[in-house]
Amino acid sequence: MLEPIAIAALGKVITPILIPLAAKAGQFLFEQTKPLTERLQNDRQCQDILLEYLKAKEKRDKELTYLNLSQQERAQELKGQELRDKRELSALQRELMRELQAKEIEIKLTEIQTVWDKDTWFSQLSRQETEQILLQHQQHLLVLVAPPEMSADCPASFRNNLKSELRNIGSFIGGDYSFDDEVYRVKFYSDYFHKPVSDIDVERLHRILSPIPTIVLYCDINDYAVMFRAGIWGLGNRHVALFATQPWNWEKTYQSLLEAEYTEIESLRFIRQLIVSIHQLLAAFWMDAYFLTIDAGYQPRLGKLKQEFADKGLAEEWIQPYIENLTKLQQQQLEREQQYIQNYREITLHKEVWVVPNLLFFQTLQSLEDREAILGIAFAPEGRLYAGSLQGGITLWNGLTGEKLGYWQFQKAGIFALAVSPDFQVMAVARKNKTIDLIHLQTQQVIRILKGHTHELRSVAFSPDGKQLVSGSLDKTVKIWDVETGQAMATLREAESMILAVAFSPDGEVIAGGGRGKTIVLWNAKNGRVIHRLLGHDDYVRSLSFSPDGTRLASGSWDKTIKLWNVSTGAEIATLKGHADAVVSVGFHPDGQILASGGKDRQVKLWNVATSEARLMFNECTDTVAAVAFSADGLTLAAGCHDGKIQFWRGEDNLKEW
Repeated sequence: MLEPIAIAALGKVITPILIPLAAKAGQFLFEQTKPLTERLQNDRQCQDILLEYLKAKEKRDKELTYLNLSQQERAQELKGQELRDKRELSALQRELMRELQAKEIEIKLTEIQTVWDKDTWFSQLSRQETEQILLQHQQHLLVLVAPPEMSADCPASFRNNLKSELRNIGSFIGGDYSFDDEVYRVKFYSDYFHKPVSDIDVERLHRILSPIPTIVLYCDINDYAVMFRAGIWGLGNRHVALFATQPWNWEKTYQSLLEAEYTEIESLRFIRQLIVSIHQLLAAFWMDAYFLTIDAGYQPRLGKLKQEFADKGLAEEWIQPYIENLTKLQQQQLEREQQYIQNYREITLHKEVWVVPNLLFFQTLQSLEDREAILGIAFAPEGRLYAGSLQGGITLWNGLTGEKLGYWQFQKAGIFALAVSPDFQVMAVARKNKTIDLIHLQTQQVIRILKGHTHELRSVAFSPDGKQLVSGSLDKTVKIWDVETGQAMATLREAESMILAVAFSPDGEVIAGGGRGKTIVLWNAKNGRVIHRLLGHDDYVRSLSFSPDGTRLASGSWDKTIKLWNVSTGAEIATLKGHADAVVSVGFHPDGQILASGGKDRQVKLWNVATSEARLMFNECTDTVAAVAFSADGLTLAAGCHDGKIQFWRGEDNLKEW
């Protein structure tokens, strides 16, 4: 064991290496917990559980208010009930997470043969062991330690001993983070990898083990330095987070120890011990951090291990940044949880609860094409979604699995809107360069380019029979096109302002157009005559959507409101208020009872059309929600955002009444 003065001297070298990793890891974890938390909070079963908890809590709080000093025993009893209820709530939430996780595991088990066949790297792993992890350890946090990557110039002491010494991490985890813990379960492997791994190998592994929360610890050692690495993913993370320290020059430390009159054997042994201890520190931090992400009430254990780490040569100042980051993460998680509970309390306990379709936060996809801003989306059958970007690309996603099915860029001109024909054969793409592409979806070929507008396109919509297309442009006109010939059939000019939104009624009789003039014009689709001018918005009209029965029209405006209109009379039915900024997109559910909206406030809302009440759909867009759309069966809601994210909510077959 080194003298304290020697450990303190080493701290000046190692502490600056470890602190940045703690800071980056803490920030990453806080940001990455949000999708998981919101996915869970949007689950109907979770909401029912929370409602029961809130009812019991409110009853206890009222009783506590009236208890006097002589009734402290009863007060303690009530507080004990509160603690037990919170623990039960956390346990039920964790169980719901595992149910969501189980579905993805089933998919991975069917893919494992294909993955093994396509990528020879997996032959280094045990397929049987991998299947066992998926089948038996879905309720565990998986910790994998890889053999160190060591250059041939490393000391023989490293090459002969370090691999076996790193296996001691298992006894450390088993002692302080019990493998038998029924709530916070950990499964450790020191021999899953038979060879060293790289960052790309960890990303490969994520392809098959993504449903299992995993920590991979690995390091690179050459003749003078060591770099510590970690790859981690949790429940719901679609990507691996890779972290690495700055290189630690162990050779300088070795020379310093020799100068302090430690023997060569003692010096090398201590350096190996430090390498193992830093692995243990990283493992402990990541385990605590992960369990905090799934339960804000979890009590981190790293702080209790200071003395044990000190005995292994890790000074307190090396560990403290990690403890501080865990404290910060826990506080952030508690604040987020308390805010959610408070918001839910206000919604549910003090007014009648109305029920929207049970739309679960299903998944979030980040565009892989340079984070392209999404401006238009359109559903196709079987949960597929087309997304058009400001950079001109079209991406096809499988909304059920998150798989990217294709990417096309027929033109470089930016895309402002998409529409798919009712028979799902043709897609219309409105572009910044004044043209409209008509794309045959089976062949992915442009069959026509519609030209005639003199300014940028902003909106397109098909007629219900798919034979006509209506388009709106900044040239202040609305055009009706023959899809078969590509010829313009009519040009409607009565709007007298730049057109930002158009819509075709479900019966094909009415065309709606709106834009910067604040007025919405309804035309007769057959003869082009104006039927009504709808007045009421105080700013631009940005989005329009007819109800499935064609009796109502919804309009979203920059005045932060949504208005519902009677199509037959032109009368305003209701004004929906709730967005904090401009409403950019609106879309009716196929049953006509629900309206989805998205706006510059980055929120997605569902509205009860009959009562004008709104429910916020938890959202992780960091920029404007530019497009919302329901699938034809009404079971999936999608939202496309300017930050490149596409979100999917998936519902149940039996939509509940409001």
